[in-house]
Amino acid sequence: MEFKIYASAVIEQNGRILLVQEGKADNFEKWNLPCGHLELAEMPLDGAKRETFEETALTIEVTGFLGVYSSVGANHSIRFVYCSNEFAGEAKPGDEILAVKWFEPVELRNLDEQRFVSPLVLEAAVADYVNGRQFPATVVRKITMDNKIKYHGEVA
Repeated sequence: MEFKIYASAVIEQNGRILLVQEGKADNFEKWNLPCGHLELAEMPLDGAKRETFEETALTIEVTGFLGVYSSVGANHSIRFVYCSNEFAGEAKPGDEILAVKWFEPVELRNLDEQRFVSPLVLEAAVADYVNGRQFPATVVRKITMDNKIKYHGEVA
């Protein structure tokens, strides 16, 4: 079993959600949110933006944070999922992507779950977005030894 950390984005336009069809052998032809592994020292928000651009050619403005989704199967994966309905560009497949497609949320429920990379995470994240369950994108913070934590009312 491997432990993997991903960053992902639910991207919405006119009530439809953007998915990518994977081209890599391990998930060939399966649908997924734009998603990928975090690079060393990369913040999840930056990873979500980078992966979205690499897979869809869209430059997104992150509008919220949906949550951290933990899934245990053949591997244990943690996925940080952000959301966006503000972006620049036209969605088109990146190098490792076969296709990009906008789906109505109800369409996703009618597809065979074998057609998705991670059906439970996808369903949970899309449901959270559609139901308005969002947090500020700044809820995930970078902490370094250089950052002094200040308490309410404390003067630096």
